[in-house]
Amino acid sequence: MFCGSCGTQLHELAVICPKCGTPTKNYQATNAAGQRRGAAVPGGRFTAASAPDTSGLAIASLIMGLVGVLVGITAIPAVICGHLARGQIRNADGALAGSGMALTGLILGYVTIACCTVLLLAAIAIPSFFNARDTSRKNSCINNLRQIDGAQQQAMLALSVETPTVAQVQQYLQPEGLACPSTDAPYDLSHGPPVCPSGVARHVLP
Repeated sequence: MFCGSCGTQLHELAVICPKCGTPTKNYQATNAAGQRRGAAVPGGRFTAASAPDTSGLAIASLIMGLVGVLVGITAIPAVICGHLARGQIRNADGALAGSGMALTGLILGYVTIACCTVLLLAAIAIPSFFNARDTSRKNSCINNLRQIDGAQQQAMLALSVETPTVAQVQQYLQPEGLACPSTDAPYDLSHGPPVCPSGVARHVLP
């Protein structure tokens, strides 16, 4: 490459002619690159580049990721800012730093979102499981009460007694030794209509 004013042969990366001081075609490109490529000095040399700026989005992603671990609500913004920051840093060609911050914010955000999702599913599934279990136990207990009531009625008719004894009811009760599924407590057959020994309000004959 040659100087356009004096014709001096120049290095291909020179931005100013060392002989006459005329800017070369690299001058504008060097100024546009700014400090990430170093400042031009006469003679076609470059000074050492200064430290790049830290991406504001990367800082925001890291802060919101840390806060999200405690409150959860900032996890999604942390992920969004993290992705934007990494793209911004990639396109800046070295002028921006903070990739590690952005990555940390992304990891914290995704981990928090995953934990919140698991907790939400558990909050929905656990009560449903207990409700289903209680309903199953209630239906099983009511079925036992029906069997006991039927055995009492059969004993009263077959033996012509008004209040059959426990032994008489057991003759018509299959299987013997029925118990409430909630407490495993046996039913009292010595009184009138059968009652669940657990005391649960829903465990009654309809």
